Amino acid sequence: MATPRVLIICTWFPPVNAPGARRPYHLARSLCDRGWKVCVLTSTPEKATEPYGKSDDLHILRTPRTAATHDLNAVQRSLLRAWKATSGSPANGPLRVLTDLFLPLRPGLRWDLSPKDIENAIGPQDVVVATGPDPAVFETGARLVRHWNAVWAVDYRDPWNVAIPEVAKDIITHQGTGLAGALRRARMRKLERRYCGPADVLTAVSKTFLANAMMITGHRDGHVIHGGSVRARITRTTDPQGKFILAHTGQLYPEQPWPLFFDAITRLQQEAPDLAAQLVVRFVGATSTDLSTMHLLERAERGSGLIERMPTVTPDEAIRLQTEADALLQLALTGRKGYLPVKFLEYLGAGKPIILLSAEEDEMESALTSTRTGAIVRDARQLVAHLIAHLEAHRTGHSLKYAPDERALSAFDYATNMDRWADLLGTALRTRTDRAAQPTSAR
Repeated sequence: MATPRVLIICTWFPPVNAPGARRPYHLARSLCDRGWKVCVLTSTPEKATEPYGKSDDLHILRTPRTAATHDLNAVQRSLLRAWKATSGSPANGPLRVLTDLFLPLRPGLRWDLSPKDIENAIGPQDVVVATGPDPAVFETGARLVRHWNAVWAVDYRDPWNVAIPEVAKDIITHQGTGLAGALRRARMRKLERRYCGPADVLTAVSKTFLANAMMITGHRDGHVIHGGSVRARITRTTDPQGKFILAHTGQLYPEQPWPLFFDAITRLQQEAPDLAAQLVVRFVGATSTDLSTMHLLERAERGSGLIERMPTVTPDEAIRLQTEADALLQLALTGRKGYLPVKFLEYLGAGKPIILLSAEEDEMESALTSTRTGAIVRDARQLVAHLIAHLEAHRTGHSLKYAPDERALSAFDYATNMDRWADLLGTALRTRTDRAAQPTSAR
């Protein structure tokens, strides 16, 4: 068989420092290691980023996200212009609803490339893989699959529409309220069935996301391909001031119980002030789409004296900071299921105990329990007690028992999971090739 050609379509790709860039990057590396010719279609970085990863053997086509018009008719172009021209005015809201209902996905943030433009840049491909977080990648991928008659692989890093209520997350799945929201949801579900239902390979990062996708698309044969971590070289360090470092890297979500966490910090200072004085809660790259969550963090920083904030760093630097911490902090998303955040998966490979504040019985808890990589605390009282245990051990120069299950951890290893994904793509391509080679009468 000739060298397989695969196109990976993703919203972000290195050097962009975004969680959505990790998954397609590691798949690309796995396929390259198998001798596949890998092309990537992705967005032009919208801000300066520090390079990371190895990409010199990949053909990467980057294009800006704009108000694309290459596939619009005259009426659609007029609607798009009117929506853009009325930004900030009362007329913009109704026009936005119309653009969402009658224009292609994400009309103001699309790649202005037709299938022919893409073919001219990278040539025809045997396999097309589309992975989020932006669902517009599925629309682009479906068009290219029809254009090339390629193997079609759909991957759900995040849910697009909601069939299982617990996968809903405002910044990902919210389509608005009232009649406009209902119309958007109806159209988006229809588009998801159209674009993703015919997939030859359907994958998702978690069992719940996969079940949700299969309910919407009608697809009957999906696979869970977890994200993962690259096992870090464990750094044994001691804070120069003898502090116990509890680290949290990345974004803060409004669905997480941050008020409960900061209340626990206040209780700790009241109940065990001498021990609390040994604690530093280090937030690395703490950002949020929710202003009230950031205000909570800022108030805790001013009031407790235990909060240390660091700017966003590269993925490699974030992993280094995780390995240098004494423990790692993760908060589950209240009322949500199926979410396995990138930072949590990185934590699994960091070689340090995880403290998971969670009221959910979900896949994050299952992962923590099976790998024996930390403790689950349900409320502020349990969190305070667990922190006191850590701090008492730290004061005597010891640490709480940490004995991860290495075999269970392999289920969250990037190399293992990307190999499984690559196997699925290879099988689908061989099946397509074998069918094409059969005489017509034998089909």
